[in-house]
Amino acid sequence: NDAVAKIQAGQEKYNIILLDLVMPKADGFFVLEYLTKYNINIPVIIISGDTSKESINKAFEYGVVDMIKKPFDSDIIKEKISMYSK
Repeated sequence: NDAVAKIQAGQEKYNIILLDLVMPKADGFFVLEYLTKYNINIPVIIISGDTSKESINKAFEYGVVDMIKKPFDSDIIKEKISMYSK
Protein backbone atom coordinates (compact mmCIF):
# COMPACT_ATOMS: atom_id res chain seq x y z
CA ASN A 1 0.00 0.00 0.00
CA ASP A 2 2.85 2.38 0.74
CA ALA A 3 4.29 2.03 -2.75
CA VAL A 4 0.86 2.53 -4.34
CA ALA A 5 0.38 5.70 -2.30
CA LYS A 6 3.79 6.99 -3.39
CA ILE A 7 3.04 6.19 -7.03
CA GLN A 8 -0.32 7.97 -6.74
CA ALA A 9 1.31 11.04 -5.22
CA GLY A 10 4.11 11.04 -7.77
CA GLN A 11 6.60 11.04 -4.90
CA GLU A 12 8.89 8.35 -6.22
CA LYS A 13 9.90 6.78 -9.51
CA TYR A 14 10.26 3.02 -9.58
CA ASN A 15 12.25 1.04 -12.16
CA ILE A 16 10.75 -2.29 -11.15
CA ILE A 17 8.21 -3.64 -8.67
CA LEU A 18 8.72 -6.84 -6.68
CA LEU A 19 5.23 -7.85 -5.63
CA ASP A 20 3.78 -10.58 -3.46
CA LEU A 21 0.26 -11.75 -4.23
CA VAL A 22 -0.59 -12.32 -0.55
CA MET A 23 -0.18 -9.25 1.65
CA PRO A 24 -1.94 -8.17 4.86
CA LYS A 25 -3.69 -4.96 3.73
CA ALA A 26 -4.18 -5.45 -0.01
CA ASP A 27 -3.41 -8.39 -2.21
CA GLY A 28 -1.07 -8.17 -5.18
CA PHE A 29 -3.96 -8.22 -7.62
CA PHE A 30 -5.19 -4.94 -6.13
CA VAL A 31 -1.83 -3.41 -7.01
CA LEU A 32 -1.86 -4.94 -10.50
CA GLU A 33 -5.39 -3.61 -11.08
CA TYR A 34 -4.28 -0.13 -10.00
CA LEU A 35 -1.24 -0.18 -12.30
CA THR A 36 -3.39 -1.31 -15.21
CA LYS A 37 -6.20 1.16 -14.52
CA TYR A 38 -3.83 4.13 -14.49
CA ASN A 39 -1.62 2.82 -17.32
CA ILE A 40 1.49 2.74 -15.15
CA ASN A 41 4.14 0.85 -17.07
CA ILE A 42 6.58 -0.39 -14.47
CA PRO A 43 7.84 -3.98 -14.88
CA VAL A 44 6.40 -6.23 -12.17
CA ILE A 45 7.98 -9.44 -10.89
CA ILE A 46 5.74 -11.54 -8.68
CA ILE A 47 7.46 -13.20 -5.72
CA SER A 48 4.94 -15.43 -4.01
CA GLY A 49 4.19 -18.71 -2.38
CA ASP A 50 0.86 -18.69 -4.24
CA THR A 51 1.77 -20.56 -7.39
CA SER A 52 -1.65 -21.92 -8.27
CA LYS A 53 -2.24 -22.09 -11.99
CA GLU A 54 -5.15 -19.66 -11.62
CA SER A 55 -3.02 -17.04 -9.85
CA ILE A 56 -0.12 -17.41 -12.28
CA ASN A 57 -2.40 -17.03 -15.29
CA LYS A 58 -4.21 -14.05 -13.77
CA ALA A 59 -0.90 -12.33 -12.93
CA PHE A 60 0.41 -12.75 -16.48
CA GLU A 61 -2.87 -11.41 -17.86
CA TYR A 62 -2.00 -8.19 -16.00
CA GLY A 63 1.32 -8.11 -17.81
CA VAL A 64 3.78 -9.14 -15.13
CA VAL A 65 7.20 -9.83 -16.61
CA ASP A 66 8.16 -12.80 -14.45
CA MET A 67 7.19 -14.88 -11.43
CA ILE A 68 9.43 -16.33 -8.73
CA LYS A 69 8.27 -18.95 -6.25
CA LYS A 70 8.96 -18.56 -2.53
CA PRO A 71 11.29 -19.55 -1.01
CA PHE A 72 13.79 -18.10 -3.47
CA ASP A 73 17.51 -17.61 -3.92
CA SER A 74 18.63 -13.98 -3.68
CA ASP A 75 20.86 -14.46 -6.74
CA ILE A 76 17.75 -15.19 -8.81
CA ILE A 77 16.19 -11.92 -7.64
CA LYS A 78 19.34 -9.97 -8.57
CA GLU A 79 19.42 -11.60 -12.00
CA LYS A 80 15.75 -10.88 -12.69
CA ILE A 81 16.06 -7.25 -11.52
CA SER A 82 18.98 -6.66 -13.86
CA MET A 83 17.04 -8.29 -16.72
CA TYR A 84 13.89 -6.20 -16.34
CA SER A 85 14.94 -2.87 -14.79
CA LYS A 86 14.64 0.17 -17.01
